[in-house]
Amino acid sequence: MTQEELNNAIYDMAQDEVKDLAKLVKKASKSDKSIDELEDYRDPLSLDITKEVNILLSWGGPSDGYKLRFDKDNELLGGVYWFADWGTYSDSQLTDEQAETVYQAYLYGDISSIRYNN
Repeated sequence: MTQEELNNAIYDMAQDEVKDLAKLVKKASKSDKSIDELEDYRDPLSLDITKEVNILLSWGGPSDGYKLRFDKDNELLGGVYWFADWGTYSDSQLTDEQAETVYQAYLYGDISSIRYNN
C-alpha cells in the first residue's frame, strides 16, 4: 500500500467513524439511555490530555513552522514540521532527536519558558 492509498483509507475510516458517532449522539438524544449505554458505542481505551505548541516561522502564503506535543507531565512526545499555502497543509514527522533539537532551540528545553500573549 502506498502512502497516498493509506492516507485515503484513513480518511475514509475517519469519515465512517464520525458518521457512526453522529448517529449514536442522535439516538442517545432521543432515548433515556446515555451514549455509552448504546450497543454500538465504542468504549475508548483511554482519554489522554496532551499539549501542542505551535512554533510559527512564517505566515501569509506560504506559512511554515513546527508543532511539538507534550504529555500532561510536560514530557516531549514528538513533533512535526508543517507547511501551509492557500488551502493546502502538509506536515512531516520529526525524529525524536529532531524534535528535541527544536525543543532546545525554541523553548530552551523548558516548556514553562512559553509566555502567553493575551
